[in-house]
Amino acid sequence: MTRNLKKSPQEIKPLKWYNSLSVKFAALFLAFTLTIIVISGFSIFLVQRKNFEDQSIVTMKHMGMMLRDQMAADGETFLEYQKFILQNSKKVYIPFDFGDEYVEQKKMEFETAFDAAYPGKIFRNDVKFSDLSYKMKILFCNYYHSKWFLYFEKMREWYDAPYVYYVLPSDNKVNVIYIFDTERTYEGDERYNRLHLCDNFAEDYDEMPFLFDTWQAGEMLDGMDSFDNEYGRTYSYYVPLWIGQEKAGLVCVDMDIDYVHSNIARSVAQLVGASALIMFIGIFFLMVFINRKYVAKLSRLSRIISTYGEYKDAVIAQSIANKKSGRDEIGVMESHVAKMMTELDTYMKKLTMKEKELVESIEESTHDALTGIRNKKAYDMEVKKISHAIAKGKVKFGIAMIDMNFLKNINDNFGHECGNFAIKKLCRLICLTFDHSPVFRVGGDEFVVLLQNEDYDNIRKVERNFNDAMERQNAETGLKEWERVSAALGYAFFDSKIDSSIQDTFARADKAMYERKKAMKAERK
Repeated sequence: MTRNLKKSPQEIKPLKWYNSLSVKFAALFLAFTLTIIVISGFSIFLVQRKNFEDQSIVTMKHMGMMLRDQMAADGETFLEYQKFILQNSKKVYIPFDFGDEYVEQKKMEFETAFDAAYPGKIFRNDVKFSDLSYKMKILFCNYYHSKWFLYFEKMREWYDAPYVYYVLPSDNKVNVIYIFDTERTYEGDERYNRLHLCDNFAEDYDEMPFLFDTWQAGEMLDGMDSFDNEYGRTYSYYVPLWIGQEKAGLVCVDMDIDYVHSNIARSVAQLVGASALIMFIGIFFLMVFINRKYVAKLSRLSRIISTYGEYKDAVIAQSIANKKSGRDEIGVMESHVAKMMTELDTYMKKLTMKEKELVESIEESTHDALTGIRNKKAYDMEVKKISHAIAKGKVKFGIAMIDMNFLKNINDNFGHECGNFAIKKLCRLICLTFDHSPVFRVGGDEFVVLLQNEDYDNIRKVERNFNDAMERQNAETGLKEWERVSAALGYAFFDSKIDSSIQDTFARADKAMYERKKAMKAERK
């Protein structure tokens, strides 16, 4: 068939390719396209680099302030621990390869030793760190230091930061003591498997001026240190930690800017590549416009693409494939467009599904899996909101602390399934009683209620209702031992005259709860 067309006298012989206006216009358009791509690509890179750097700085600040706030929440305990470990780091043994199990083990050892040494007392409330014996202080530091060290490592992993650490700079701008250093090093010979603690390192002020300036100023500064290391070009930001009126140390966060730049360059290259593809397609439109033989094909393809752009219907891609006009450049382009539409439709469906999964994941991350109520993370988010309201002077709230009794006995004697049953039963009772306030499960057997509305105004009545309802439930006949739930409730209202933060109100509510727990214990005797 092709051979017959070539012999047809009606056929217009094609122009020599070098005389074709299509080639000349195509060459001109190609040069213009390349110029636009280079200029736009470079401009996009500069803009994106600035945006990514700004976002990285925000992330560094957020990460540093979050760590600072969590450390400051421990108050005098953290400060006294820090002073002690700086003087006794050689006496504290922590394995180099320790993990979560080690932290839990040391926590249990300290709590067991504390209960034996101070029966009926509560650490931090009744007995301060300074009141402990030297041996107890060493035991506590084993647990406390490994807990914070591991948390710093996890924060580093979560935020994909090359380095996160906590230091105590010297006032003479010469030395820096690395208290939490997420780059683990051995103490002495590796055979002893001992973690090196509180490294005292000489730092040059000229290389790290903002570290020492931030320490001297006692507040976050606008600038950052910048230097080259094994991670590439690195920026360091510093957040001072204040505990009360005492300056404790600096939370330090590093960010690998070369890594950020490489990601930006990769993204810009992909964007420029996609833009180049679209612009090169324009060359085909220009060439076939001169040759009338392809006008109809391009018009048809243009209409189909326009329809897809309006309705985003993947069926349109199939219509292109079914009516492909030939094996020439236009036909190949039609196949690519159909494939692109199909892949784009698949990608958009996956993106929609991922977005839905992300929303569900966020919802799950703020709710307790066992009870369905909000969890510790959700409570911390509410604490931040209330803290902002306290700063503005417009806040009215209270905190109710509820701690379940005998959960350990139920778990030990009847199993964790029965323990979970008891927790859920207590949770339902709390939610029914405090039906005008948000309820949070912040620990295994601990619940927090942010008192609002009628619950705030009628707290004594609500407290009586809670205790009465608990007694009525336990008075029912035929109940198993784990079905008789018992809990202590304590509450406190925010008072701006004595509370400087929500943590102060929380501490008073916690103290009231433990007083109630003691009273209940005395009643049982």
